[in-house]
Amino acid sequence: MVVVQLWIVRWLSAMPTIIPATNYGVVRFIPVESFQNPTRGLDQDAQVDLILNRLSADGPRPQSIGDWPRIHHAVRRRDLFVVETSTPTFTALLRFSAESLDAGDYQIHYYGRVDTGRIVQVTAVKADDMDSRVSMLKPFAERFRVDTVGSERPHAMMVWLVGLSSYSIRWWLLVLFILGFAALFVWIVW
Repeated sequence: MVVVQLWIVRWLSAMPTIIPATNYGVVRFIPVESFQNPTRGLDQDAQVDLILNRLSADGPRPQSIGDWPRIHHAVRRRDLFVVETSTPTFTALLRFSAESLDAGDYQIHYYGRVDTGRIVQVTAVKADDMDSRVSMLKPFAERFRVDTVGSERPHAMMVWLVGLSSYSIRWWLLVLFILGFAALFVWIVW
């Protein structure tokens, strides 16, 4: 038993140091009305530019994500994703699962108030999706559209667009799994 424990400690210490990424991807949340009608709130010149972009011979160009908030914390726990972002005006936390809708919520902390809500729908965005409203997520490894509804009246509905380059997993779960497997191996052998 001691030999197995020493082997596990040596194996874990030989693993390379994991340097956490500081940019896991991008996230943006917008009212569902603005997502459904991208020209909402634009002046006439901006609407014309948007229509000309859609009608260009090369097809519509993906929207720029340069001004989107960067995800500075992204963790995956089994099928649950937890992403966090912040700007000078807000901090947002989104927890969602593509498999179970009841396992998710969001919090947006503004100065002096907190908006909370629950997940209504999670849709994985395919890499070849031609919808101009989500095509900007194409370069990311994991792409999601998350629909939410606010907890307080007027129960504002929002669309979150999430593009993940990478995410962390809970390493202690992996270590516990390995230790459990090693203990089972020792129990079977002896």
